[in-house]
Amino acid sequence: MTLLPCILDKTEPFLRILDDHARKGDVFSLDTLTTNLTFDIIGAVVMDTEFEAQKDQQSEFLRLYQELVSSYHQNGNPVLPGWIFLRRKWRRNRLARKVDALLKDMIRKKHVEHSRSLSLKNQKPRSVLDLSFQDIPEQELTEDMLQTAADQIKTFLFAGHDTTSILLGWMCYDLSRTPHALRAVRAELDSLFGPDPDPAIVREKLLSEEGPDILNRMSYASAVIKESLRLHPPAGTARMAPPGSGFTVRTPGPDGKEVCLDGLVIYQCHHIIQRDKSVYGETADDFVPERWLVDGSGGAELGADSAGTAATEGGIPPGAWRPFERGPRNCIGQALATIEARVILAVIARRYDFIKVGLGELEVDKELDEKGQYRTKSELYITRQVTTRSVDWMRMKVKRVA
Repeated sequence: MTLLPCILDKTEPFLRILDDHARKGDVFSLDTLTTNLTFDIIGAVVMDTEFEAQKDQQSEFLRLYQELVSSYHQNGNPVLPGWIFLRRKWRRNRLARKVDALLKDMIRKKHVEHSRSLSLKNQKPRSVLDLSFQDIPEQELTEDMLQTAADQIKTFLFAGHDTTSILLGWMCYDLSRTPHALRAVRAELDSLFGPDPDPAIVREKLLSEEGPDILNRMSYASAVIKESLRLHPPAGTARMAPPGSGFTVRTPGPDGKEVCLDGLVIYQCHHIIQRDKSVYGETADDFVPERWLVDGSGGAELGADSAGTAATEGGIPPGAWRPFERGPRNCIGQALATIEARVILAVIARRYDFIKVGLGELEVDKELDEKGQYRTKSELYITRQVTTRSVDWMRMKVKRVA
């Protein structure tokens, strides 16, 4: 919650860019904008660094980092031998070395700043990097420590921006397809923030003493977030049982068989798990935020522990909703991601109408289907890459709400 001012600060240039697109009426990639927004936020949270992702002239580190990440989006035909892709591997390794060098230089400078701030008894540091420096004097930042810090920071930066940006893109699309859900979100925001959608008023309310309570009362907005994460989980996860451990599982049903999984990688595909019709019924593939509103009283709470509880109360097993995974592997950034999503939704939902262009375009001139959604002219699907981003990076137009 202490990061609310940071999130709101980074959202201001995002709004200016959307306003500009609304004036021009042009087509743009919403995923690109949300990626830059969430990278600005995670950069401040993890390193207390301005990466200027939302500016025309981005930092060298960010440009190289994004180029490195994009090299994993298409890993080639898995049928072909690996040596065919040696050039791509060489390029990836070269980019990784450059990113490492720049990142290590930033870490060294931040370590010096951290040591000085402690000697001057300044405010306690809040960034992830500052916390990692605790009890490490300036002269003891060894090469091993530096490499470990760089590796961890790269993971935080990737996981902390890519997945949240994907959520924001799908959420805007899901709401544009589902008029009754968008009306419900806007009505809830009117009741919490007042009828004026001015971002300055939203900011003032969120930064007031009642700000945390307002976020917790965004029940329908939280249900929208949960449902978008159910339908479009950003990633899957894998586990491996060491050879010789004797790890077995039993297949379902009365005639289930025991299967030994020693030495095998077990991939949990969240996209399949979270669309299981035996759990979610005939609406398993549909956007239905109301499924998370247990008795209408806000069962869509998004906390790390309460997500499972709310699901159980609604008749949905806790393990059937796991975009942040569960147990000891539960995402360390879950609270930050869901606060980000609620804050950004509070600012943009009443200000803009998003209009899909190309794949997934809506037939807005026709009647809604039996599910209360606009029909689509074509299917919007995901592409093979590290995370489940839409194949066209969510090409949109945007209009200011009258």
